[in-house]
Amino acid sequence: NFAVPTQLTTLDNTARLGYQPDNNHSLNREPFLGCTIIPPCTKPAVPLTCNTITQAALGTDDCTFPDGSYYESYSFQGTVGQVVTIDLKAAGFDTLLALFDPSEEILDVNDDGPSGTDSQIVAELPVTGTYVILATSFESAPTTGAYSLALAALPRLRAARTRSASV
Repeated sequence: NFAVPTQLTTLDNTARLGYQPDNNHSLNREPFLGCTIIPPCTKPAVPLTCNTITQAALGTDDCTFPDGSYYESYSFQGTVGQVVTIDLKAAGFDTLLALFDPSEEILDVNDDGPSGTDSQIVAELPVTGTYVILATSFESAPTTGAYSLALAALPRLRAARTRSASV
C-alpha cells in the first residue's frame, strides 16, 4: 500500500503536491523545502489496470488536503521502460494530476495539458513496481464532481530502442 506522508502546508494548489509550476504549467522539478507531498489518508488507492478508463467523482468522502480540497488515489503495476499516458478529464472543474513512483517520490504533476483545463502525464517508468496516481482539482476550495481517468501503456521503450539500434 501507498504510505501517505505527513501534512503539506502551502498556498499554491500545485504546491500541495510539492512542486512549483512555471508560466507554461510545467514543473521546475525542485520540491519546496520543508514540504511533504500529501496529507495522511486512510482510504486505500484504487487499483487500475493499463488501457482502461475509470469514471469516478471527487466528493466529501474522499481524502482532503489541508485547504479542504479533495483527492483520490489510484495504483497500477508498471515495468521499467514502460511508457504510460494518464489523462484526467472533468467538465465541471479544472483538474490536477500527479504520478508517484514505487518509492513514493513524485515523478510528474500536470495542471493544464495538452489543452484546456484537463490534465495529462506521459512518462517513461524508471523502475518496476507499484505507481500511484493522485486525481484532484486545481481549485483551492473544496470541489466535487465527476471525472474520467484513463491509463494507457505502451511496451517497454528501452527494450524497443535496444532492438532497433542493433538491427
